Amino acid sequence: MYRGYDLISASGADGKLTLKFSFPAGGAACAPVKVTAKVTEHLKRGKITSLAAMRKKKGGSTTKHVVIAAGSATIAAGSSRTLTLSLSSAGRALLKRFGKLTASVSVTSSGKTIDTVTVHVEKKPRQR
Repeated sequence: MYRGYDLISASGADGKLTLKFSFPAGGAACAPVKVTAKVTEHLKRGKITSLAAMRKKKGGSTTKHVVIAAGSATIAAGSSRTLTLSLSSAGRALLKRFGKLTASVSVTSSGKTIDTVTVHVEKKPRQR
């Protein structure tokens, strides 16, 4: 099945997510692409015990899905574009606490999921 957009690469560094998209030449008008990065918090007695990239529930704990970054872009036919997403305040707080995050990144266009990838985001190294 032809998806329209192609997700070339996805990476996370310095507390940001970077995704590179391309759209082939000769295509019809493009619909905007929406990107959402989520993690699953595992809670025990209301406190976060661990994080996961949208996995199934662990026994004896409650799970909560948290959006850590979101954005959108429109790409012209025959071109490529890099989309850099900054973490939300919830994402920054989780990154500060755990040091690294493994997020499930979903890419949708016209209400259909194009691709889902897992991206690791780490803290920005401290300058000395």
